[in-house]
Amino acid sequence: MHITRRLSLFGLAGLTLGFVALGTSDASAGGLLEPPFSDDYTLTNLGMVPGLPGDYGGVTLFAGTQNLLMGGFASEPEGKAYIVPVLRDSGGHITGFNGSAIPFTETPEIDGGLTFGPGDILFYSRYNPPAAEIGQFAIAEPANLHKVVDLAPLGVSRSPGGLNFVPPGFPGAGQLKLTSYSDGDWYSLEIAPDGTGTFNVTSATKRADLADGKEGFAFVPLGSPAFGANPQVLINEYNDGSVSTFELDANGDPIPGSRRPFITGLDGPDGAFIDPLTGDLLITEFDNHRVFRVDGFAPAVRKGDNNCDGLVNAVDALATLRTVASLFVSQRPGCPGLGNPFSAAFAPQGNGGPVFGDIDCDHDLDAVDALFILRFVASLPVNLPQGCSPLVAD
Repeated sequence: MHITRRLSLFGLAGLTLGFVALGTSDASAGGLLEPPFSDDYTLTNLGMVPGLPGDYGGVTLFAGTQNLLMGGFASEPEGKAYIVPVLRDSGGHITGFNGSAIPFTETPEIDGGLTFGPGDILFYSRYNPPAAEIGQFAIAEPANLHKVVDLAPLGVSRSPGGLNFVPPGFPGAGQLKLTSYSDGDWYSLEIAPDGTGTFNVTSATKRADLADGKEGFAFVPLGSPAFGANPQVLINEYNDGSVSTFELDANGDPIPGSRRPFITGLDGPDGAFIDPLTGDLLITEFDNHRVFRVDGFAPAVRKGDNNCDGLVNAVDALATLRTVASLFVSQRPGCPGLGNPFSAAFAPQGNGGPVFGDIDCDHDLDAVDALFILRFVASLPVNLPQGCSPLVAD
């Protein structure tokens, strides 16, 4: 239980200071990929984050950047979300940490769930028994607005472990899902604007009964090797030190009988996140204060899907033109910023490197990229340079 987890907090927190973590694929350093996934995926131990106090909680991409946002002092009243500068290789994969974590905002009792929702509101799960709560924080207008929502009146009886929004292209897309740590229940939450910038939770419906100890979770990028055709979700199983995959039903909820182990041998897996820049899975370890990366997944964002809504259409071309004109562009939470450096999977390497939204692989964002999207939408020929990845229809 979380109470016993806290014993390691002060003994190890100081060791993170000044330490730059390097990746390792040595399974003895923690974690082992299970068949059949071990043939297609690689597990890398990125180590401890400099300056991030244990225990580690949820993790996500910090809006509009290539850096991470992670929970420190997880499950404690002192819990905070920290900006974690990262090092990336030429393919966009995170290889380590670029200096110390930077305190961003208070997130008391933060647990394994941390994600940006509608309106760039930061949602996080709270381990604060006997209460059942989630927290919110507004980073835009009205800035610095905090809110805590009590889920007990809606029927959630135990403290949440993780939460996440179902991504575009999945059954139940856009719904907020939640795991209960103590009993493993899985809930679907309905939210509505509260008039102040944050959200009320209007209902919580139990959709699945899973084993206890469930924490953060992430949805497997569609088309990833070895997962099959059915959409799936990866769930951290804290008590077992494992990460398992579950097939999803028509509402985007896990089917208990479909469980397959993905990773075993971890020590308190807590946060989980799919990096949209690469499709990589990131996992935080509560007890040993480490971060793991798993690569081999399909890209999380399609080329040309500039607002990350799961479609490539004229709206994406308009987003390119608005960016070029320095106008505001609306994107889904976690979507890379247009014109920002992006994964080399979308373009060959070269001077300057690839940027998000670059269709013709010339390493910049301009009206020509918008034109290529419009030609693609109109089913006209799209002649891209040799070696430049194509736009792919649904």
